[in-house]
Amino acid sequence: MKLNVDEIVYDQTRTVNSDRVAHYKKEFEQGREVSPILVDDTNQLVDGIHRLTAARLLKHKTIAAERHVATPLDLYNRSAITDAISRATTEAMARVPFVDRRQASEIRNQLRVKQAQIEGNEAEQTKTEQIIVSLTGKVAALRPLLKKYQAGLAKQPHYAGLVDETSLKMSNLERDLVFWKKDLERVTRIVVSQKKLLKEFLAQTPGKGFPTNGELLEQQDELRKLEREAANELRAASF
Repeated sequence: MKLNVDEIVYDQTRTVNSDRVAHYKKEFEQGREVSPILVDDTNQLVDGIHRLTAARLLKHKTIAAERHVATPLDLYNRSAITDAISRATTEAMARVPFVDRRQASEIRNQLRVKQAQIEGNEAEQTKTEQIIVSLTGKVAALRPLLKKYQAGLAKQPHYAGLVDETSLKMSNLERDLVFWKKDLERVTRIVVSQKKLLKEFLAQTPGKGFPTNGELLEQQDELRKLEREAANELRAASF
């Protein structure tokens, strides 16, 4: 549903996070869908102070909202429980920095694609190396055998067929060996190039003053850790 911004009641002295407000302003300006704020039956704001602040700064007349379904913890006569959870929430969330989750998720998806490409080529690299080892072993095994047949040919003409057959096998194996060694060089160049591009991708930044992609992913990981800690504290406070 849509509510008139001026009809929403909230604590105007409450401190807001300027980064979060700026984020939601940008979302509104670019026409992206933003989660509705939560209000009770009297239009008292329950959740969404940063979205509401951004909408007011942009002079929006209305904002998407949903009715908050009250629980026993919302009742004022449950103040001991409510206060305990409120304190735990405030203390826990104070340690949680603002991170643009969508941007971090897009970066992580790109990272997974790049890592998968590298892993695929590294698997091909390993397979090629195994083929080269196998071919090298076969050539090494045939070499003394060819010498033996050549030595026999000096005494017995019937060794000529064995010499020709062994020589042909060695020639084919050595030709294959040259092919696979060149292929290994090709795949190795690709892997080196992809790893370089991955490193550059993690070092990229959208502009001056912004974190790099790698730093943003680290921030997201730290955020998840803090949120898990906050969730544990909230569960402990509710008992």
